[in-house]
Amino acid sequence: LTDVTGVQTCALPILHPYRPAWNTSQLRSMWHFSKWLLISGIGDYLTRNLDQLIAGRVGDTHNLGVYNVAADIGQLPTAELGPPILRAFLPTLSTIKDDTDRLHAAVLKTLGAINTLALPAAFGVVALAELLTLVFLGEKWAGVVPYLEVFALVGAFKVAVTPFSSLLLLLGFSKLHARLMWVELLAFLLAALAFVPFIGILGLAYARLFSAVVYLVLNMHTTKSHSGIRYLSMAAGLWRPLIGAMIMLVVVSSMPRFSSSIYLDLGLHIFIGIAIYSVFIIGSWWFCRKPDGIEVLALAWLRRIGRGHGPAA
Repeated sequence: LTDVTGVQTCALPILHPYRPAWNTSQLRSMWHFSKWLLISGIGDYLTRNLDQLIAGRVGDTHNLGVYNVAADIGQLPTAELGPPILRAFLPTLSTIKDDTDRLHAAVLKTLGAINTLALPAAFGVVALAELLTLVFLGEKWAGVVPYLEVFALVGAFKVAVTPFSSLLLLLGFSKLHARLMWVELLAFLLAALAFVPFIGILGLAYARLFSAVVYLVLNMHTTKSHSGIRYLSMAAGLWRPLIGAMIMLVVVSSMPRFSSSIYLDLGLHIFIGIAIYSVFIIGSWWFCRKPDGIEVLALAWLRRIGRGHGPAA
């Protein structure tokens, strides 16, 4: 029975010419684009994992454990916030590819939305690194704190320009995107050679931060050069989340302990940080004459909740 089914399957394209059949005429053009995605993926994987391999050779098992835990936890908030927003981003962009104005507006709107959520999350981890460590890991893991602060910023800078990466791929610049990934890897290796001899395994974390900043700057420059989006337009989507997150960081970091309970302290610090950031974001949004962005969606959701209709599906 299996043999008969196999023969029938193979014979279908011959017996019924309108059925799907193998076609390799576009294989060359597909490979020309996708090979750079493969090369880009390899560079990205090495950038994200090579530091842990080096940490295992430079430090002992304890330092390696501290480094890995800090890397995972520090980048967790931005890693969880960015991908859900971007999951349908590229397919959506592809539907408006030929309308340059709408395409640029969609990219910049997504840029603002991602950073409005990701930047305060990352800067909040920096501000509360010590309390977070005590609450979730315990005093024995106090050495995680400086690594946690650095990796929170690494996650923020990596996620900040992901809409631009999607735009470059949509426009067919997969080769340029691959170059960015490998330049980031090279920047990490050079920084690691400079930092590790002086500050040890912590130098690897700072090397990751340095390479993330290099990637962010080059990504913005490449996007501006090949898509036409101006630096001023990019800054318009970044300045309010960045300044708001920095104000929150300064205020929350300088706040004293309110009680002898670290759990209560953590909750109060988080609440105050959210309040400070929210007030700044809404206030600056009003000051900028209510540009279309995530604030519009948030207020619409709140109005829906207030009318008793529940959250939108």
